[in-house]
Amino acid sequence: MTAPGVYAREPDGGWTPLYADAGGETYHLHDIKAVGGVGTRGQDPDGTPLLALSRTDVEMVLLDPPDALDEMLLALIAAVREHLRATGQKQVTLRQVFPASG
Repeated sequence: MTAPGVYAREPDGGWTPLYADAGGETYHLHDIKAVGGVGTRGQDPDGTPLLALSRTDVEMVLLDPPDALDEMLLALIAAVREHLRATGQKQVTLRQVFPASG
């Protein structure tokens, strides 16, 4: 899990790519909580951002998206909804991997 983007935790504890960082993205996973008012923020011991979202959280944001929520975050939230539907999970933890600085 080194490619930049957002990963979803699978029921078996593994991580699967959910939303690729195509370059130039300026969002932070925690922006969903800050702007959308949903989710539970967290952090891995190494400082990597985590965010837990439920199906209800996702649907609330997609039904009435805040004006301040940009298109990239809306696309990410839509990808989370599809992931939850496909896996049957009621909640998912997301992990954001940033591009290596250099």
